Amino acid sequence: MKVVDIADEIYRGMGSSTETSVAAISYWLRSSIGAMNNHLNSVFKVDDTTLEINYTEKNDDGEEVVYTLNPEEVAILKQMYTVYDYDNRLRTILGAASYDSVVEISDGGTRIKKVNKAKSVKPCPLQKNKNKISSIN
Repeated sequence: MKVVDIADEIYRGMGSSTETSVAAISYWLRSSIGAMNNHLNSVFKVDDTTLEINYTEKNDDGEEVVYTLNPEEVAILKQMYTVYDYDNRLRTILGAASYDSVVEISDGGTRIKKVNKAKSVKPCPLQKNKNKISSIN
């Protein structure tokens, strides 16, 4: 499967987020092959000419055979990106949470209450950890 196709599936799965692009996800996938190799004890690399992810091995006849990512490896890369994306979102939300000094305002019968971002982000680490665990199994 081509890297750009994997990135497009991730991008569409995220609801075509405006925070990232297919090109950025493709770059992340290519740069994270080493981490996937460490998790799976594999030898994938980014081909210098096509920029696709594969590995080459010689068969019994001495001919070079090119192997591409199988569906399980693609699924692992997708899960790895999901964990990466949750990390980024958590950093953004928690970083912005420190700037919320006003919690509630009431004036003339109108009341405005800000949601505490620190409390609203509590489920996010649980989801991130759930994805980490499911990608390991």
